[in-house]
Amino acid sequence: MTSIAQSPVSATRRSPQWRRATKTLLRINLERAAWFFALAIVVVAAILFTSSRFTEPQMSAVQFAYHATLWYQFAMMVVVFVGYAGVHVAHGMTRRSFVMGSLLAAAGTAVGYAVTITLLLLVERWAYQEFGWYHGLSNIDAEVLDSGLWPYAWGSVLVFVVGNLSGLLVAAAYYRLGPWWGTLCLPLSFAPLLLVSVFAMDHELQWTPWDITTDVLGAASPVLVVVVIGAGVLAYHLLIRHMPISTHRP
Repeated sequence: MTSIAQSPVSATRRSPQWRRATKTLLRINLERAAWFFALAIVVVAAILFTSSRFTEPQMSAVQFAYHATLWYQFAMMVVVFVGYAGVHVAHGMTRRSFVMGSLLAAAGTAVGYAVTITLLLLVERWAYQEFGWYHGLSNIDAEVLDSGLWPYAWGSVLVFVVGNLSGLLVAAAYYRLGPWWGTLCLPLSFAPLLLVSVFAMDHELQWTPWDITTDVLGAASPVLVVVVIGAGVLAYHLLIRHMPISTHRP
């Protein structure tokens, strides 16, 4: 009887499915982020150059890119979910690994966008100081980062994280429930972004998608953030757990 030695290649264990899913989705999102910020830098530079020919800029131009940054990520979460969920399952991987991978990729993408746009804001502030311009906010009479870098940067991470989570929830709801119920569930799908932005942030210290914030919860605001994110993650998991996914590939 001959024994066949197991080859080193076959003996090597592959990385967990959730890790492979995270790596793939994160790479896709960050590649698109590079294109997004390359275009954003060109647009912002053009706006500043043009406006400075006629008047002295009094407001940050980068601050207006935060809206585009938030909603571009949101849209990418929807696109990546629809485009990758079926491929993931078709290759024999589990829905659970997709849930973990997409959530981790969404969080990593949010951090990447937040760090990049915060660095752009710092570069812009330096340029404004060099030219003697006022680096002001659009919604209140104050300078950007007047209350410190950390609250603004952390606020960006938080709003991008819940924005991406809402994007995944919207995509999963439409995919699982169909167009009618998906539309009716939009208030719930958007709830993480809406609740955290309004009840856990301060528009005088941080950028928020809506200039409506309240400190009614006070010191309990971090608790709300944890509860909302936890509920959103659970809802996302429940939507996908038994979701029929088309694995047909033309």
